[in-house]
Amino acid sequence: MMLVGSPTVGKTSIWLRYVDNVFSDTYIKTTEAFFKIKNIKVGEHKVKLQIWDQPPQDRFKEYNYNKYRGAHGIIVVYDVTNQESFQNVKKWLQEINYYASKNVCKVLVGNKCDRVDRKVTTQEAKELAGQLNMSFLETSAKNDNNVEEAFCKMACCICRTAKIWLKEDINSWPKSHGLFGLEQKQVVEGVCLIIGIYVSRDVTVYCVKTILRLMELKQKY
Repeated sequence: MMLVGSPTVGKTSIWLRYVDNVFSDTYIKTTEAFFKIKNIKVGEHKVKLQIWDQPPQDRFKEYNYNKYRGAHGIIVVYDVTNQESFQNVKKWLQEINYYASKNVCKVLVGNKCDRVDRKVTTQEAKELAGQLNMSFLETSAKNDNNVEEAFCKMACCICRTAKIWLKEDINSWPKSHGLFGLEQKQVVEGVCLIIGIYVSRDVTVYCVKTILRLMELKQKY
């Protein structure tokens, strides 16, 4: 997953607060893309999140394509004290819709909700999130408010989406007792939670069908 948004909205602060539980008032401009790993549990399943902090602007469209195409989840961040950053949310969504997968999960986050000089109301943001079909919450990286909740919401969305689009492909597959006495669908659903979170739909379906073929050969021979 990745964070995008206008400069100074606090993307790096949110990123560092969640992964390393640190915060600094000093602004450090993000000039390169970096990622960190966070291991969490979603329900009964262990999930490894690869979370990217991205520069706010890129000169080359080819880089934008590479940046978005592998993302399973994108957090769009604005600053509640900066009206322009909120207005730019639609521009970020246009870029996401153009470059990213149609199945990508999106969460809108209003950062710096601890500040008293806010310019964007919670109601305004809720209405925009509804129009854009996005989940929404406000965070404070400084006070560690709702930061973990934002990433957990995204992780749950990614797992749920992976299950939905893979279910479309496996519903018609026949039942048969193969690997370890499990039905094909049981094997597939377990594999999907591991593979589907990290790679594209086409690659996941290919891997699953290969596993099913091996199960068939095992039964035959």
